[in-house]
Amino acid sequence: MSGEANNKRYPFRLDSKEPVFSSPLLPPVIFVLFCLIIVSLFFITAILDIGRTQNTLLDVFENKGKTIIESVEILAQNKLKEFMAVTGRAENSFIDVEAIEEGFRIQEVVLNSLLDTAKTLEHRLEEFSSEPTQTSEFEIRENILGIIVTDNEGSIQSASTPIPQGMGKHIRSLIDSGGAVALNFYARDDKGEIFPIVGVKKERSAGMIFLMLNREGLKYRASKVAFQEAVEERGWRKGVYYFAVLDTSGNLLAAGGDISFVSIQEADKTKPDAPGREGRRILDGSPRLLEVFAPVRLEGIQIGTAQVAMDTEEVFRLKERNQRHIFLSALLMMTALVAAAFLFYRLQGRHAKKIQEMRKRLAQAERLSSLGRIAAGFAHEIRNPLNAVSIAIQRIAREFAPAESLNKDEFMNILGVVREEIRRLNRIIEEFVSPARERHPDFKQGKIADVLNRVLILVKELAESRGIEIEFYWDDPEAVVMMDASMMHQALLNLMKNAVESIEGRGKVSVSCVSPRSDHLVIMIKDTGAGIAEKDTERIFDFEYTTKEKGLGLGLPIAREIIQAHGGKISVESVPGKGTVFQIILPLR
Repeated sequence: MSGEANNKRYPFRLDSKEPVFSSPLLPPVIFVLFCLIIVSLFFITAILDIGRTQNTLLDVFENKGKTIIESVEILAQNKLKEFMAVTGRAENSFIDVEAIEEGFRIQEVVLNSLLDTAKTLEHRLEEFSSEPTQTSEFEIRENILGIIVTDNEGSIQSASTPIPQGMGKHIRSLIDSGGAVALNFYARDDKGEIFPIVGVKKERSAGMIFLMLNREGLKYRASKVAFQEAVEERGWRKGVYYFAVLDTSGNLLAAGGDISFVSIQEADKTKPDAPGREGRRILDGSPRLLEVFAPVRLEGIQIGTAQVAMDTEEVFRLKERNQRHIFLSALLMMTALVAAAFLFYRLQGRHAKKIQEMRKRLAQAERLSSLGRIAAGFAHEIRNPLNAVSIAIQRIAREFAPAESLNKDEFMNILGVVREEIRRLNRIIEEFVSPARERHPDFKQGKIADVLNRVLILVKELAESRGIEIEFYWDDPEAVVMMDASMMHQALLNLMKNAVESIEGRGKVSVSCVSPRSDHLVIMIKDTGAGIAEKDTERIFDFEYTTKEKGLGLGLPIAREIIQAHGGKISVESVPGKGTVFQIILPLR
C-alpha cells in the first residue's frame, strides 16, 4: 500500500514528528464526553449503593432486634414454666433443682406484687363504693377476679363479684390464721377450680381485704414478672435504646431503657391494629431510632407485642458521610476532566515519539531472542568438550588403573561416578536445547543402593571438608526399585547436599534405607543442622520459597517432584536447633 493511501486511512503518520489530525479538538471532546458518561454512571451507581447499604444495615439491625425479642420470649417462657410447675399446674414435673428454686422465687415476686396491690386498695375503697365502674376498671387493669372485704369474724362486708361456692371456708381459714398477710395459691371451690387468694389486714379499721384471682389472672401476673426479668437479663444490650412488651389490650407488661408508658402508647398509635403485626419503622428525633416490633407468645398463644428500639444514628451518619464523599469525588472527577482534556491534546504530539520508542524496544527484544538462540547453540557446542572428557575418562580407566586391587576398585568407582555425571550433564544440555520436548522418566529396575553409593561418593568430599561425619545403613543392598536412575540420583543428591549445607561447624548426617514391608522401602536422611521452623515445614517444597542467600533454592521442590513421579512420598520433621529428618517412601519393584 502506498504512503498516500496510508495517510488517508490513518489520522497520523508514524514517521512524522507532529500528529496530523483533520480536527485537533475532536479526540479531546470525545474523551471528555466519554468521561462524563463514566462520571454519571459512577454517581448514579454510588447513590444506589448508598441506599442498598443503608437498607442492608437496617436489615442487620432488624434481625438483631428480632433475635433479642426471640431471646426474651424464650427466657420468659422458661420462667413462666418454672412458676407454673411450683404452683402445681405444670404438665411435667421438674427434674432440675435450680429450676424449682427459680419457680419459687418468681412465685414470691408475684405474691409481693399482689400484696402491694392489696395494700393500696384500703385508701380507694370509699372511691370504689361511690363509683362502681372504677372497681371494674381496676379489676380489668390488674387482672383480678374480685375484691372481697371482711370483718374480724370472717363476715363478708362487700364483694365486687359473686364468690364461688366453697371459697368462703378458705377465706375464713385465712382470717383465723391471725396473720397480717394471708395467702392460699391452691384454694379450690366445690367444682375443683383453683382460685388463688391473697389478703392483708386493714390499717385504719378492723378486717381484711382479699384479692381473688382465677387461673388467667395468676398467669397474667406471672407473665409480667417473667417478661420484666427476661427484658432485664436478655433485652438490654449495646445499642438498644428501649425494650417494651405490651399485651393485646395495649397495657404494659414489661419495659426497660429510656422510655415511658406514654411514649409507648403514642408510638403504638401509628402501627396497625392487627395482633400479629411484625416489622420495623424509623423514629425521627435525636437520636434516630429503628423500632422493631414482633408478636410474643407464651405456650403457643400470642399474649402481646414486643417493641425494641435501637440507636441507628451511626447508620445515618455513615450515609451522610458517604453522600458528601460522592459529591466531592464527582467534583474532583469533573475538575480532572478539564485537566485531562488539555493533557490529552498535548499528549497526541508525543504519540509518534512513543511509537518510535516501541519500535526500538521491539528491536531490542529481537536481539535478546537472538542471544537466546546463540545460548542454545553454545550449550550445543559444550557437548564436544564433554565428549572429549568422556573419551579421556575411558582412556584413564583403560591405561592408568592402579595395579593394587583395593586402590583399583576405588579408582574405578570414582571414574564411574564421573562418567555418570557426564551423562547426566549431557541429558541436561539435551533438555535445554530442546525445550519443546517434554522430559519423560525412563523407568527401569535398579538397585537403590547403587544410586545411594554414587550420591555418597559425591557428597563425601563436601562433608569431610566441613568436618561433617556421614553414616549410612541399609538392611537389604539388593532392594530393587522401578526408577529413572538419573532422576533418582538427582533427587537424593539434592536432599543430601541440603542436609550437609544445613550444618554449621561439625555435625553428622545419617542415611538409612530399610524395607519394613515387602511392598515398599523407606529412605531416611537425618542431619544435626539448624532445623526448620514449624511454620516453614509446609513451604520448603514450594518453588517460590527459599531461605538461602546463595542459589535458587530449587533442590527440595525438584526432589519432591521426582519422588512423586516415582509413585513415592516425601515428608519432613524438624526441631529448630536440633536437626531435620527427611523420609522418602518408594514402592518396591
